[in-house]
Amino acid sequence: MISLLEKALSQKVHDFFLLCSSALLRSYLPSRLLWIATKSTFG
Repeated sequence: MISLLEKALSQKVHDFFLLCSSALLRSYLPSRLLWIATKSTFG
């Protein structure tokens, strides 16, 4: 029973982590690339 609960909980945490990291990447990478492009264009 406990192990089943732990497994479900760890799965939830894993899903949450993936969701957060993908959201972070989606918001971080475009701005980073835009900054690099701007710097290389006007730098």
